[in-house]
Amino acid sequence: MRTEHTRYNGEVELRVLREMKRRSSCTVDELVRALPDYTWNQVFRAIDRLIRDGALYFRRPNRFEYVVETGKESWLGDQDSNLGNQIQSLMSYH
Repeated sequence: MRTEHTRYNGEVELRVLREMKRRSSCTVDELVRALPDYTWNQVFRAIDRLIRDGALYFRRPNRFEYVVETGKESWLGDQDSNLGNQIQSLMSYH
């Protein structure tokens, strides 16, 4: 029997990576809109896993915007260098 968790493993990440290959940089919300088959939470969790694996980078250019990138620059140099706080902040927003 195939559960939602099984379906989710790897599938969303692959779609996120394909979309990011086309874009190289976009906001989280732009990426969510580009992947209408998935919820905001599914896309964000995939982004989080890909960031933790080093495949993507998270940047916060201003207080209200989060950008996902495929480049080598990391969000670590930006304000709030604590990923846990950034994720909590974003998750509470949606």
